[in-house]
Amino acid sequence: MAGFVAPVGTGERLRRARTLRPCAENGLCDRIRPIAESFAAPLGLKVEQTLFENRKLSVFLGDGERKPTLEDCESLSKILDDTIADDETYDSLTGSNFSLVVSTAGVNDVLTRDFEFNVFKGFSIIITTSEEFKGKRELTGTLHGRDEKHVRLNKKGRIVKIPRAIVTSVQLTKAKSEDG
Repeated sequence: MAGFVAPVGTGERLRRARTLRPCAENGLCDRIRPIAESFAAPLGLKVEQTLFENRKLSVFLGDGERKPTLEDCESLSKILDDTIADDETYDSLTGSNFSLVVSTAGVNDVLTRDFEFNVFKGFSIIITTSEEFKGKRELTGTLHGRDEKHVRLNKKGRIVKIPRAIVTSVQLTKAKSEDG
């Protein structure tokens, strides 16, 4: 279930996928937040917020007794993914496939390591290049991944491969959010 899932379909389904869905609307965040908190608290972490937006369930960790790390985000993401995968009632709350993202404001906005590119798949990014690529030096979209030769960006459903040799930075953008 977790991981990047491109919206499929047309008409009303796509319009709904592009709008903010507060967690209270379907109860998904009310069910996920206590699970996330039960695993975060023993690690000295705090769950700040949960959102369900554009078919993406986001859980934001904040400072508790210590600052969260990328490894904390990955561990909690796996726990939540396994919990959701084992319980069919989540399908009725999400309506279809969705991506699960566990994040923290304490993580650097500039992605540099392969691990970070995996953790932040599905997030909005800005790619800056050393030379023009398709007429631009800055490209925005959703991170699709990175391999040895390219950084892959999802732009309105199309995957764009930018050569790593010309990429100078990949930075997370500030997401719209609402308190959950």
